[in-house]
Amino acid sequence: MVLVLSALAVVLVGFTIPKFLQIYERLGSTVVLPLPTRALMVVSSVIRNYWDVGIAALITTVVGVRLYRQKPAGAIRSDRWLLHLPVVGELLRKVAFSRFAHFFGTLHEAGLEVAPSLALMERLFGNAYLSQQFRRAVDRVMAGDSLSSALQRVGEFPPVVINMIALGERTGRMSQSLANVSRYFDREVDRTIKQALTLFGPIMLVVLAGVFVVMALAFYLPMFGLLRGIR
Repeated sequence: MVLVLSALAVVLVGFTIPKFLQIYERLGSTVVLPLPTRALMVVSSVIRNYWDVGIAALITTVVGVRLYRQKPAGAIRSDRWLLHLPVVGELLRKVAFSRFAHFFGTLHEAGLEVAPSLALMERLFGNAYLSQQFRRAVDRVMAGDSLSSALQRVGEFPPVVINMIALGERTGRMSQSLANVSRYFDREVDRTIKQALTLFGPIMLVVLAGVFVVMALAFYLPMFGLLRGIR
């Protein structure tokens, strides 16, 4: 939806609208153009004359971000920033914890020892910052701390994960506890996605309506000025 609207805006502002604005450009000396029309003319002119600069800047930004994320410190900083974004950060956290519970439970049920399981889990979060924090918890576990206590000390894991792991440690049914955590976060991921889509729809409608209102004002306000001048 975003890509389609972006492509439509580029076509309108870069190709279709300039055909109509050429008329107003010729009338610029005889009629005072309103602010929306002048702003739309400037935007259209920038897109037509500097589209190659925009594409080059976009490619440079994408390449720069990819190079930055290839460094461990850059990946950790960027992933930590993503976790603090509204809605998106919440969704990424829930997906990461669901992956953690699912894979850790599978490894535990398969009979793999805790130490190699924890070492392997560092690579399965899909988020460099959470992997770093989990590595800190693993270091505490290797020093003799329990996994639930180590995760609690790290501070990035939600109480439901810590409590269920603590329950598994006490009862010896870690696989079942982790399966419950995985199912819980799977439901939470679905709920968060539905909430995001519910919120995203009205926002897109408001943005789209605002764009069309500005374009309509840019088109019709000069016409009203011409009609008043004729009268």
